[in-house]
Amino acid sequence: KGQTLRWNALDGEKIAGETMDEDETDPKAAKKFEPLVFDTLSIGELTTYIVELKEEISRAEAAIDAKRSFRESAQDVFRG
Repeated sequence: KGQTLRWNALDGEKIAGETMDEDETDPKAAKKFEPLVFDTLSIGELTTYIVELKEEISRAEAAIDAKRSFRESAQDVFRG
């Protein structure tokens, strides 16, 4: 890893830091979903798992909505 400068998006300051490995910046290298083996889980554990998955789905949907909104705002700026 080497040194690099990056911008702090919140206050515009330059920050020195280490460069990331390629796999850390590659969105395709993101951790893949690993399904659980249900055979050893109790009904309560499965119920909790479902609740956690639904919360994660809601979080992902909110991220999608935010990205779409940002993209639309950016497109409006360039359409001017």
